Amino acid sequence: MKSKKLDIIRNYWRPSVAFIYLFLNLIDYAVRPILNYILEANLDISSIAASIKNLDPVVQVKAMELLTSTHLMAPILPEFFHVAFGAILGAAAFTRGQEKIAYIKKEREIFESRTN
Repeated sequence: MKSKKLDIIRNYWRPSVAFIYLFLNLIDYAVRPILNYILEANLDISSIAASIKNLDPVVQVKAMELLTSTHLMAPILPEFFHVAFGAILGAAAFTRGQEKIAYIKKEREIFESRTN
């Protein structure tokens, strides 16, 4: 039972990591910008300005900064994360390719030894 579990982990860790990275990229570069657009479209700066017009100008500036900046969501993943994940997936894809090439060569040798 232990070796079967280990084989599953060994065989499927690369595709599962790739799907996780794909999911994170979809959230970071598709869902988040759409949500930012929706939230920004619903932001009514004139009503905010009208509600804080009687305050001190320094307070007004700070309030506008706070009220307008909190509506936009920052990217979830920093760029270094993308570089690191790309390196991991690139190395994993390369080693998987090398494993498949070695397997094909081995199978070809077995086939040729049987036919000769």
